[in-house]
Amino acid sequence: MNKLTNGKKGFTLIELLVVIAIIAILIALLLPAVQQAREAARRSQCKNNLKQIGLALHNYHETHRTFPPAFIYETDTNNCAGSPCNDPSWAWSAMILPFVDQAPAYNSMEPGPTKLSQAIGDPAKLVVLQNTIPVFRCPSDTGKNLSGLTISGEQTSRSNYPGVNGERTEVRLNDGRGIFGARNNSVKIRDITDGSSNTIAVGERASKIIGNTNDSYTHWAGVRESNQNGSGWRGAFEVTGVTSFPINSAESVHWRYRGWFSSMHQGGAHFLLGDGAIRFISENIDTTTYNDLSTIDDGRVIGEF
Repeated sequence: MNKLTNGKKGFTLIELLVVIAIIAILIALLLPAVQQAREAARRSQCKNNLKQIGLALHNYHETHRTFPPAFIYETDTNNCAGSPCNDPSWAWSAMILPFVDQAPAYNSMEPGPTKLSQAIGDPAKLVVLQNTIPVFRCPSDTGKNLSGLTISGEQTSRSNYPGVNGERTEVRLNDGRGIFGARNNSVKIRDITDGSSNTIAVGERASKIIGNTNDSYTHWAGVRESNQNGSGWRGAFEVTGVTSFPINSAESVHWRYRGWFSSMHQGGAHFLLGDGAIRFISENIDTTTYNDLSTIDDGRVIGEF
């Protein structure tokens, strides 16, 4: 009796397998919830990034009485052998660096007195150009940090937030109808006659959406070829985008898809409105409404979106 009472007890093999099965089921049930919670946090951070960019744009407007242009095109024909210059050019997002707590980076690069091509050629400035600036990166986008803007063999840091150029089929240098519709041409709040609450200013662009084989890169520093529309490898689409194609559309046979808006968030993308509000716009938004939102003065009434 004593031997039976003091004998060791343990799990049988069947009991152990049942416990393992229960744990596996619990993990399978909890994992999607954890992933959803993490994505919700990333979406919140992405929304906050655009909020900070919106505040920066309005502070820039308060200081300079205008929004920055899409990018600054320098027409120094003395260095272009008599043909139009196609040099790298600083973008609107570089201009607002002091207003997103990046004044040291701005002062280090000296946009304006220093050309973008000169900054890339300076090792100290290149370090800044290659640093990730969190406010310009959506945390849901896991694409590599450096890409695209290759000058003298060097690349610069990406952004996920191009400005809105307009409703054309490709990003335009001078005749886009959005807040960032042209190089060297600034838009004031008073120019947004459709109303700043009815006009999108900045949107999301993913490095590569599911189904694409190529990248859709965007940069905060500027464009590589400042005399190119958005139909080539480089040009105005690197810092701005158009609404002619639906949000999250897959790439097509031409390069214009690089100028569209997209995100890694399911169902749509975040956009900053001209009044500073942030909206998550569905990828199924009516095409006409989507185009109307991207123009500053078409005079059409915006419906629900």
